[in-house]
Amino acid sequence: NNEEYNQALKWYVEAFSQGKKSLPAYGAMDCCWRLDRFAEAKLWLTVAGLTKGKVDDASAKILPNVQVSLRALRQTCKVCDIELNSDTRKLGKGCEAHC
Repeated sequence: NNEEYNQALKWYVEAFSQGKKSLPAYGAMDCCWRLDRFAEAKLWLTVAGLTKGKVDDASAKILPNVQVSLRALRQTCKVCDIELNSDTRKLGKGCEAHC
């Protein structure tokens, strides 16, 4: 159900801002994968918004790590973990999935 995934996505984004990065990053990307690309874009905009002076010192220290984790997840196929070409966003050889 999309409503449940939207709620989960909000929870994961809140977890980002509290310094938890690994599990929330994977959970958020899973929610986005099940929702659609619009949800993924919304996630990226939310995380980017956290970096524009809206966070305290403790959160500001972990945000670069969150962004690195998200970027790493974004650069791999969600099915087989093969790296995507960062310029074309196309799948590498050997993967039959559609990301």
